[in-house]
Amino acid sequence: MIKIAVIGAGTGGSALLDVFHTNGNVEIVGITDKDKNAPGLNLAKEWGVFIAEDIKQFYSLKPDIVINVTGKPEVSEFIKESFPYPIEVVDGLGTKLLWELVSKQQKAKTDMETLYQNGLIIARAKNLKDALNEVLRSAMELTETPAGSITLLEGDEMVMVTQRGFSQDFSKILRWKLREGGLTCHILKQMAPVELQVTENDPIFENIMRQNEGIKSLLASPLLLEEGAVGILYLNDFKPREFTERHKRLLRLFSTLAAQTIEKYKLLHDLEESLIYLQGVLNDSQDMIITTDREGRIVKYSKGGERILGFRADEVIRSTVSEFYVNKNERANILKTLHEKGAIYNYETKLLKKDGSPVDISLTISVLRDKTGCIIGTVGISKDITEEKRLREELKQKNKELEELSIMDSLTNVYNQRYAYQALESEFNRAKRYKTPLSCLLIDADHFKKINDQYGHLFGDKVLVNFASLLQKITRTTDIVSRFGGEEFLVILPDIDMKGAADFAERLRETISKLKIEDKEKNICAVLTISIGTSSFTENTANITELLHQADIALYEAKRLGRDSVCCYKPPLK
Repeated sequence: MIKIAVIGAGTGGSALLDVFHTNGNVEIVGITDKDKNAPGLNLAKEWGVFIAEDIKQFYSLKPDIVINVTGKPEVSEFIKESFPYPIEVVDGLGTKLLWELVSKQQKAKTDMETLYQNGLIIARAKNLKDALNEVLRSAMELTETPAGSITLLEGDEMVMVTQRGFSQDFSKILRWKLREGGLTCHILKQMAPVELQVTENDPIFENIMRQNEGIKSLLASPLLLEEGAVGILYLNDFKPREFTERHKRLLRLFSTLAAQTIEKYKLLHDLEESLIYLQGVLNDSQDMIITTDREGRIVKYSKGGERILGFRADEVIRSTVSEFYVNKNERANILKTLHEKGAIYNYETKLLKKDGSPVDISLTISVLRDKTGCIIGTVGISKDITEEKRLREELKQKNKELEELSIMDSLTNVYNQRYAYQALESEFNRAKRYKTPLSCLLIDADHFKKINDQYGHLFGDKVLVNFASLLQKITRTTDIVSRFGGEEFLVILPDIDMKGAADFAERLRETISKLKIEDKEKNICAVLTISIGTSSFTENTANITELLHQADIALYEAKRLGRDSVCCYKPPLK
C-alpha cells in the first residue's frame, strides 16, 4: 500500500482526500495546512486522518509520497531538504495532472451515483410523466444545461411530455405537426446525439418556439426502441457552447433510460387496459353475492355465483358457507376479523367449484345488522380473480424480462459487457476480501471477419450463437459468461487459479476446434478456432481494469503465436 502525505487542505487537498480515502491501495497518513479552517481538515477529522501541525510531524509516519497542493515551489524544496530520507514530492505540473485526474474521477463518481439514484426514482414513479421528468432533471444536472424538454412522437405530431427552464409561454404549445426537413425530423432520423453549438448559424434551426426562448445551443438525442424513434430528449443552453464527449455519453445513457422507461410504461398501460376490460366483464356478468344468517347458512345467492362456482341457487341455499372454502377453517378466521373491524375489503382466497376445482376470488364482506344493531348475518361480494392473478404474474414476468434485457446480449443470450463489468467487480472484491482465487478468460473467434465475408452476417451470427451456447454448457453455474464485444467473449471463473483456468481454456479451445457449424439449407459448414488469454487475481492486482488488461495482453500473445492457442499472462509479457 502506498502511503501519501498531503500539504494543503484547500479545494485540491479536499478532493484528494475524497478520492484516496476510498482507494484500497492508498493510505493518507496525514494532512497539514497553515489555515486551520481549511475544508480538508474538517474531512480529515471526520475520517480519522492525522492532522499535522507542521511538515516535520510527517517524518515518523514515513510516507512514500508527499503531494504539495499549495502551489508554492519553496514548500517542495523545504520538504526535499528537511526530510530524513529521500522522498518523492509531487507538485507543479504533476499536481495539476493529478488534480485533473481526480476531477474526472469525481465527475464519474457523481455521474454514476446520479444515474443509480435516477433509476431508483424512476422505478418508484407512479406514471410516465413523473418518470420522464426525473430523467430530464438528472440529464440537465449532469450536463450543466439550464433548460431541456422531452417530447414523444404520436403519428405525425410531437407531444410535449415535460420541460424545464423555459418560460410559461413555451409550455402553452403542447402538440405540433412534424415539418419535413426541419430540426425535429432530422433528429428523429439519427442514431446518435445531434449538437448545435451556435443555433443562429445553422439553417436547420428554424424552431420559432425555441428561438423566442433565446436558445443559442442545443444537444438532442432520439429516444430509440426496436421499432424506431419514439421521441426526443433536448438539452438547451441560452448561450453558444460546445458540449463535451462526457455530455454526449451521458445524453446517450439518459436517452436509453428514457426509451426503456417509455417501453415499460407502455407494457404497464397494455396490462392495465386488460385489467380494466376484465373488470368490465365481471361487472356486466354480475359478481357473486351471498348473504348468510348468524349460523353461516346461505340465505341469498346471486346469479353471478352460478357463473363463478357452477352451483344453482337451489343447490346451495341453507348450506353452510364454510363448506365452499378450500381451507375449512378460513371462514372462522374471517368472522373473527369481521367482528373486530366490521368489514373486510378485497380479501383473496380460494373457493371450491361444483366440479371440485378451486377458484381464486377477491372477497369484500361486512356484517348485517337489524334495526337494534344486533348482528344477524353477513353479506359478501366475490369477484373471480383467476384472470387478474394471471395478469399479475404476466406483469411480474414482463418486469423480469425488462430487467434481463438490460443485462443480456440480445443475439447470444449471454450476459452483456455492462453486466460483465459489474460481476467482475463483485467477484474481484470477494477474492480480495477472502483471499480466494479468481481468473478470467478473454476469448476471440479467430478470423471471424472471413466467416462473415465468405458466408454472410446471418451465418456469422449463427456461429456466435452456437459458440455462446457451448460456452454456457461447459462452464459451471457459478461461472459468468458474457459477450464482451463483437466476436470477443469474457468468462469469469470464481475460485479458479491460473493453472485451473489454463486447463479449462485448453479444453475449451480443443472442444471448439472440433465443432462444426452447419447450415444445411445453404450447404455451409464452417470450423471455428479461438484464441484465449487468461489472467488471474493476485495480491498485486490493483483492480479489474488491470486484470482485464492482463488477459488482453495474453490474448494478443496467443494471436501472435498463430491463433488457435491459449496464453496465460505472465509479467514478462508486458
